[in-house]
Amino acid sequence: METNFDYLLKKEEYADFAKQAVEAEKSLSISPATCAILSRRALELAVRFVFSYDAELSLPYRDNVSSLIHEPTFRRIIEPRLFPMLKYTIHLGNVAVHTNNNIGRDEAIIALRDLFEFCDWIDYSYSREYDEKTYDESILASGNEKRIKADELMKLYEGLSSKDKKLESVLKENEELREQMAKKRSQNVKTREFHVDTISEAETRKRYIDVALKEAGWVIGRNVTEEEPVTGMPNSTGTGYVDYVLWGKDNLPLAVVEAKKASVDAMVGSQQAKLYADCLQNK
Repeated sequence: METNFDYLLKKEEYADFAKQAVEAEKSLSISPATCAILSRRALELAVRFVFSYDAELSLPYRDNVSSLIHEPTFRRIIEPRLFPMLKYTIHLGNVAVHTNNNIGRDEAIIALRDLFEFCDWIDYSYSREYDEKTYDESILASGNEKRIKADELMKLYEGLSSKDKKLESVLKENEELREQMAKKRSQNVKTREFHVDTISEAETRKRYIDVALKEAGWVIGRNVTEEEPVTGMPNSTGTGYVDYVLWGKDNLPLAVVEAKKASVDAMVGSQQAKLYADCLQNK
């Protein structure tokens, strides 16, 4: 079965995460939840690879994947548009393991696409030869897409990372190689081009917010409503639609979430959310 990650298997230096990325894509036909967990695991191994082989990176206090991607030296070297993609794949894996929310095929595919973009960035940065690639959804397999029991998913998740070596010891073993790889990345980024192939921004933005709400324990359609109508807005019609409203057990609104493009000042979204909150309060 062909996958979008097969090219990684041909490069020995990517052995640490290549096989896991291939398995993640193959598992989509079995279960989107399993795919989400394996995609998260492949991403974790890919991030660990970057830390293991680049001398410009410093280890944070903890070496779990969330701490690693937030480390300032890591944030400094990666393409900025990759960062929310990394967070999505991590969060979706967390949702699959720790909540009762169902994982959809489309959500799992976004996790795979985001993982693919990060692997492509690694290849762009550290390989001897690089060819830009795009993700091909047409080759993805389909199947029964079962919903697997929570305890089985937890067992899968815990078993994947139980044998990882401490990154601190890996860094000491690779000290000389890390210097060489950092220099190679520095040279490559001057002579190569890298483009992030994203799906539509509006769709991506919604998926990222959806998965963040799920991870926090909210259930869209139960205690979260979308496009909630309000009146009293300072516009020509006096009406507005709140992207998300989070409701308490007493059926009163607790919070609103407003989605904006990354290019829009966060204060603009914050002000609009405040107006929505005031309208809901009056209602």
